[in-house]
Amino acid sequence: MHPSFCLLGAMIAIGPLSRLLQIPNKKPLVILFCTDFWDDPLLENSTPHVTLNRAAVRHGTRIPCEIPITLVSLDPLHPFAQTCQILVVNLKGCAARSTSPIEIGTAVELRGLPTGTVTAKVVTCISFGEYEKIWLLGMELHTPGNVWGIEPVPGDWAG
Repeated sequence: MHPSFCLLGAMIAIGPLSRLLQIPNKKPLVILFCTDFWDDPLLENSTPHVTLNRAAVRHGTRIPCEIPITLVSLDPLHPFAQTCQILVVNLKGCAARSTSPIEIGTAVELRGLPTGTVTAKVVTCISFGEYEKIWLLGMELHTPGNVWGIEPVPGDWAG
């Protein structure tokens, strides 16, 4: 059985194994449900026989969310600022939807998070398709932590 997604106002329902998470935001409280996506065989990576704890390999539980931010370049030679939507978070970083590609290795600031502004580095930039104007950015936080304001935190995030 795969998780089902349903966006209703400020709520995201994700499958039957979900638990409630709350993210304080500038706007009214955003309420999320999360689940362990590793239970879904359709979302497995290309090495299904890995016996390691996947949450540990991935630096903790990944939580789907929708957090609007402003992404700002810290490179004075290549300045930019754009709005992005964070889609998945963990303690070490996030994945965000972007309207333009950003060079891997670019130092950026994530502004507008519930806990303030943080810095990160772009580690992946994947096009959604030849005719799409959307990219998926993977960003690694310079200082890991729950900068997303998620409460309660997953068990592997505490400590």
